[in-house]
Amino acid sequence: MAFVDAIDARITVVIPALNEERSIALVLDDLPRALLHEVIVVDNGSSDGTADVARSHGARVVHEPRRGYGSACLAGIAAVADTDVLVFLDADHSDHPEELPSLVAPILEGRADLVIGSRTSGNHEPGALLPQAVWGNRLAVFLLRLLHGVRYTDLGPFRAIRWRSLRELGMRDTNYGWTVEMQVRSAQAGLRSTEVPVSYRRRVGVSKITGTLKGTLCAGYKILFTIFRYGIWGRGWGLPALCAFVGAMAWSGIRLLDPIARHPIPFVALYALAFLAYGVAVRHTLAGTRARIPLGFILAAGLGFRLLVLPGQPSDDMNRYLWEGRIQGEGHNPYVQAPDAPALAALARNDPHHAGINHPSWPAIYPPLAQLWHRGVATLSYTPLAMKLSFLFLEGIVVLFLLLLLRGRGIGTDRVLIYAWNPLPILAVALEGHHEPLAMALLLGAFFFADTTRHGALAIGLWTCSVLTKGFSLIVAPAWVGRVRLRHLVLPPVLVVLATLPFAGDDAAMLGSLGRFGGEMHYNDSLHALAFLSLQRAGVPHAALASRIAMALIGLGILAWTLRATPRDPLLRSALLIAALLLVLPTVHVWYLLALLPLLCFFPWPGWIALTGTCALTYLPHLEIWHTGAWVEWHWLKIPEYAPLFLWLAWIGWRRLAPARGGERASPQRMVMEGSA
Repeated sequence: MAFVDAIDARITVVIPALNEERSIALVLDDLPRALLHEVIVVDNGSSDGTADVARSHGARVVHEPRRGYGSACLAGIAAVADTDVLVFLDADHSDHPEELPSLVAPILEGRADLVIGSRTSGNHEPGALLPQAVWGNRLAVFLLRLLHGVRYTDLGPFRAIRWRSLRELGMRDTNYGWTVEMQVRSAQAGLRSTEVPVSYRRRVGVSKITGTLKGTLCAGYKILFTIFRYGIWGRGWGLPALCAFVGAMAWSGIRLLDPIARHPIPFVALYALAFLAYGVAVRHTLAGTRARIPLGFILAAGLGFRLLVLPGQPSDDMNRYLWEGRIQGEGHNPYVQAPDAPALAALARNDPHHAGINHPSWPAIYPPLAQLWHRGVATLSYTPLAMKLSFLFLEGIVVLFLLLLLRGRGIGTDRVLIYAWNPLPILAVALEGHHEPLAMALLLGAFFFADTTRHGALAIGLWTCSVLTKGFSLIVAPAWVGRVRLRHLVLPPVLVVLATLPFAGDDAAMLGSLGRFGGEMHYNDSLHALAFLSLQRAGVPHAALASRIAMALIGLGILAWTLRATPRDPLLRSALLIAALLLVLPTVHVWYLLALLPLLCFFPWPGWIALTGTCALTYLPHLEIWHTGAWVEWHWLKIPEYAPLFLWLAWIGWRRLAPARGGERASPQRMVMEGSA
């Protein structure tokens, strides 16, 4: 219906006023009084003659001694007995009251429930909108669109709303957040809203908000707080948002400790804080509530954590990545020539990374595809940052495959938080620069093509490439039993030959220092350490060899159980096999846990998630290493590090042995799923 046919509707105007004696008469005189049912001026504790001037110009005056724009508006609402449309208007004569008909027209014509007068899309005098107001307004409307899905161009005070709709909103704000609260609550209530362009001019007098530094800061804070309060906490994921904030603060602190090896105690404390926040977010995600964390927020926060620490000092493994990548480009074979080889002395003399290589007498240990990746990045840019950025890119592929697998299995994609927010990859990849994401991306790609498509050949090919980048992927070979055809098995040897061709000749030993590493190194081990110490105290000769044989037998037993007792699910079998490998390995650097972490998005086993937090205790001995230069291991730290994992495993074992409902023991499948709860 046209506006002229709707003038019988009762329109009430509420004007909050504080010391506006000079301007209130101008506002009241410009109002189209013939169209209005009532005009209410709310005196918000004025010390001048604002109230008297308002009465003399035909307005009803309501007194509200509690200061605050929102308090004045609430008092005006309370004074309204009944009406159809309520219009809010400033008392400083910056708005154009004569434009009220065009403001209320969308409501009277049944097209909207809320109408905002947009100053930015209308005509405004130069200097009427101060720069801080312009930029603050742009930020606020952007956040409204991002968090609430509504498009506005302004938070203007000149606005109209259907009276019935306003009463249902339950407005509460008493000061600077009033206008944005109305727009947020309207969006949540599903009200129809629109904007009309309005004119705006310089106000009479000085603004109490944008005209002062205190007012600007208070208003900006309250507007943003209101948007986030209703957009985040009000939607049920405020707790994870708080966790993300705490995590960001923790990682900011860790970045300031660079290098962390010099400050292991504060590092472990900050890591524990980040992990505590992460644990709360994981619990929220696994609770199955309707208030799921938006995927975009999860990914943005995960990326933000990594960018905070990306410029930090990497581990000494980074020096080997870059060095071995460089010498390949110079025509040398890293599997033949160790970093301290005399033939490389000329290259090493002025190299910025050579001096920091650990075990310089050892030839390359990393498989050929990893070496080729290092070569490619080192050729493009011989810097740790470039290598880290390449690993960050690979982490993006890991997350992509996780999302595809989660969606394909009907699991909520918010489970990707288990990987994206976990402190371990942030530390091990973004800060220290370990190359595990290369193998993880290939392995998850293999799972995706095996799980959601019929491309078995592609799955086997990607798995083989994963093995050629990191040897741990070999342990999941039994997971493919029953999932691929025999003709696909021709791919692995072909890919192995192609990957090793660049390093062939010179009698190169393609295993490099792998045998030496496995035979001489042991660090942060669990079952292996227990077996070794037990055999050594029992006087068993060659205790080190015997303990490795014992671990191999335990591993074979777990392999047999996995193949017999679990369904033919590559993801489940791989998770169990990788977990078993981590238990029996003689060396378990914290970044080795990254092999299992992505699979915890599907099987969130609390014990293993806990280990990604307690593993930070292994950094405490760095204090002694930094001061003495001697590599040490505090074996007693393994007790608090591994205790949560083994307590959880004991509980799982008890559930397996104890009578379940109906007098039967829990099945392996049920045991796995209950262990994820």
